[in-house]
Amino acid sequence: MRQYDLTFVVSGPVGDGLVEQLYAAGFDLTVSGSDGLDFVSTTVLADDPVAAAKKFAETLGTFGVHVLRLDMGLVSQAMITDLCQVSRSTVFLWVKKPGFPKPWASVKGPLWIWGEVNQWLRNTGKPGCEDTSYPSPAQVTRFNANWQPLKEADGTARMLV
Repeated sequence: MRQYDLTFVVSGPVGDGLVEQLYAAGFDLTVSGSDGLDFVSTTVLADDPVAAAKKFAETLGTFGVHVLRLDMGLVSQAMITDLCQVSRSTVFLWVKKPGFPKPWASVKGPLWIWGEVNQWLRNTGKPGCEDTSYPSPAQVTRFNANWQPLKEADGTARMLV
């Protein structure tokens, strides 16, 4: 089993009262928002991050939180600098090294998948790596392709596959 960080994009802000209900129900999570998106993040112990994401998304649905998708976790060079607490020039040198992950996208500069960068940091002994793992791009894509929450009569959500 591995510890996975999962971040979901949800349909709207999750209020403090709901966060307290989720904590009381035993869920450890973080709620945040950025650039018009709302996020719910959690860490789970699992063999299969897709199954764990499905279970957690369904649970969020029982609390009225509508999960839109599992987030890919894209980071810019500046974000890598902040997350690793190193200089911009250090990150600039890292991204030029063979084996550093290829950017996933480019929007006013390259964007990398944090899980791939984190794995590279771990493999090369660089500072800033986290102990947790992240779903791979293929796993995130698989979850998102199959995540079609359906409302049950009791208000719970389930995944259509």
